[in-house]
Amino acid sequence: MKKEQTKRRDGQSWKIDPKSVFDTGIFYAARQALRRHASGGNILMVATVLALIVANIPGINNLYFDFWEQEVRLQVGSFNVFSHSGEPMTLLAFINDALMAIFFFTIGLEIKRSVLVGELSSFRNALLPIIAAIGGKAKRITVIMPMLYEGRQHKRTFRESLDCATALQELVQMGVSDIVTFDAHDPRVQNAIPLSGFDNMHPTYQMIKAMIKNVEDIALDKDKLLIVSPDEGGISRCLAYSSVLGLDVGMFYKRRN
Repeated sequence: MKKEQTKRRDGQSWKIDPKSVFDTGIFYAARQALRRHASGGNILMVATVLALIVANIPGINNLYFDFWEQEVRLQVGSFNVFSHSGEPMTLLAFINDALMAIFFFTIGLEIKRSVLVGELSSFRNALLPIIAAIGGKAKRITVIMPMLYEGRQHKRTFRESLDCATALQELVQMGVSDIVTFDAHDPRVQNAIPLSGFDNMHPTYQMIKAMIKNVEDIALDKDKLLIVSPDEGGISRCLAYSSVLGLDVGMFYKRRN
């Protein structure tokens, strides 16, 4: 039963329902926002922004990355359910491989329900989402290949990375407009797709940073460390490393017959 309050002024009286206060103004707007389906997307956007901020704050970002490397275990006797090749899953791998599978399975069930008995069960209601999906297709497709497929061949005038060139051409035929790779062994392979974008990034700084961070007993001394190129194709890369670290550089000589 609602409790009502009576307020008198100039001989007049009116009734105020305390619950009606929350049905107006900012309270009403907040309640409506929480009821909308978009509220989940808003929470996701806020979480993403916070994660980007925390991941880029020195002193805190290490705790952030260590949090995602925590192991997830579900032991059944000596068997760990959440494992990869016998190794425990990290929290990040658990989310990507386990929770995301459940998420997409749930999305599939929801779409099926909508098509069979829900809002999309009639063609008239489904027409707008269909048009939106067609209009929202990707205008440009960019493929990022950290390791360029079969791109390790160098200076074979009669066999110039044929597998790599064929793979790039097939990607372009499927609609790919730009290809990004890191430290291609022979960047001249971009001649196989002259009308498409081919970006060859050189992560020299990231490689040196990872080496210093992960190799604990490394000594950047000419008497203890030498930069060696596996062949002529990698000499420019090794020269960049040696100039930054102040080390000598060498190269393996290979002859093909």
